[in-house]
Amino acid sequence: MVGINGAPFAQRLDGWELLGATRIGGSGFDRDEINVGKRRGHFEKSRVCARSNGVYVRSLRVVCGNHETQDIRMGRRLREGQQTAPIELEGTERFIKLIELSYGSKPFVRGQPVVCVFGRP
Repeated sequence: MVGINGAPFAQRLDGWELLGATRIGGSGFDRDEINVGKRRGHFEKSRVCARSNGVYVRSLRVVCGNHETQDIRMGRRLREGQQTAPIELEGTERFIKLIELSYGSKPFVRGQPVVCVFGRP
């Protein structure tokens, strides 16, 4: 789990569970995967938030345990501390295997952006 200034993010907040986070290592567009796994259970909604700096989230791809995918176009800039509205996940009785993030960032001066993905059962 990624933290800010050595402090880890809370695992749960208002019914939202942290599925994973990734620290952005440079400027420009890139992709990362967050492994979630069956042990985390099933989720009906997700949301994305930015920490430590702003980030442009291009898209998410949610890969389920049965290998079905849901592509979610975001095309949204999140400022530090900002989060998306809840995103409805398709299907039922499926667990999230992994989440692929496509994002971009400008050269940062204040700190490396961290993108967090939360899920709600």
